[in-house]
Amino acid sequence: MHSYGTGFRFLEVSQESLPKYENFIIDSLRKATAVGFTVHSPISPSTTSQLGDETLEEWYARNKTAALHEEIISVGLAAAHCSEDNIDATTGEPTKIVFQNFNLTTCTMAPSKVRREDMLRMLDLGYDYNYIAGAGIPYYRGRDDTINQSEISQKIRKVFMGVHGSGDGCHPVIVRNGLSDLLMAMSAFVGILSDTAKEHLQRIHDLFPGKVYDAALLSDQSALSWDGLPFRCDFSLDGADDCDVFSLSHDVGERTVQTKAPNTKHPAALDAFENLMAFLHCLSAKKGIKRLLKSTAASPVMEMNEFENRISCPGMKMPVLVEPIPTSRFASSKRKRANFDFTIPLSDVVTDKRHNPGC
Repeated sequence: MHSYGTGFRFLEVSQESLPKYENFIIDSLRKATAVGFTVHSPISPSTTSQLGDETLEEWYARNKTAALHEEIISVGLAAAHCSEDNIDATTGEPTKIVFQNFNLTTCTMAPSKVRREDMLRMLDLGYDYNYIAGAGIPYYRGRDDTINQSEISQKIRKVFMGVHGSGDGCHPVIVRNGLSDLLMAMSAFVGILSDTAKEHLQRIHDLFPGKVYDAALLSDQSALSWDGLPFRCDFSLDGADDCDVFSLSHDVGERTVQTKAPNTKHPAALDAFENLMAFLHCLSAKKGIKRLLKSTAASPVMEMNEFENRISCPGMKMPVLVEPIPTSRFASSKRKRANFDFTIPLSDVVTDKRHNPGC
């Protein structure tokens, strides 16, 4: 049983409901103090792990290929909110933090390779492939410019824009083994992957102005609980339809060809929330919660400097640093040419045209 299982609630978002909740999710992310993020994919853990003496560039080349052939079946988001009404006037510390959790079920519109053992692993987590095939939000990965012909795929890309934030919506983003998760996500929701690992890290740096933190470097999540937190945790999804809001259930029943149900056993939203809580636990121990409430891209959370913009993958001995590279083609002086502006249709930068294959 997960240590945060009691009271945990999340909004399940499907292809049908995304148009209804798109602005709700983006607004929640924009106002968030911090955001947890994760993706669930049947990609094998042995693929995402750094192997032996493998260099970062070798890892990136191997996983870049995998990202273009493997499918993301769920995206988890967790947004932490703290209003002025919930801040102690004397100490400046929050007395309550409200969490909004979102689970977006997705399916790629391109062929995917899934090994039997990886599919069984996803089934064990609680995923129903009948539900994924019928309700998953379609996306086009890599250089596929049919995204411009799909309104629903544009919507999930806009949600991902809300994840990394900009301007007033700048916030820390907490991942776990973020090197692989962000590679998968950028393949699916950004479009064109970088040629090298260094350029990939440059793009992450530019896309996430509120800094990225990796929960795998912060603490052992299995030991986390509500105990010791200086604030009360609450879950609120006011404005969402009750039929779209779910709690955790470890008894998901037998999956058959007739069943079509969202994952309530271990959805990606749960991992995103636990990533976020690992960050808040670590920050609380360093007495930095108060500073988090006032942090900006220009003034990040000083107490977390040792973890700022450092991400890893399974098997990695040392985390990699997300930083700008002056000689990169994605240097800040050339950002307008780097396809960071999501208002630019991919058809403007991709020449091969293909018909929308449909779902």
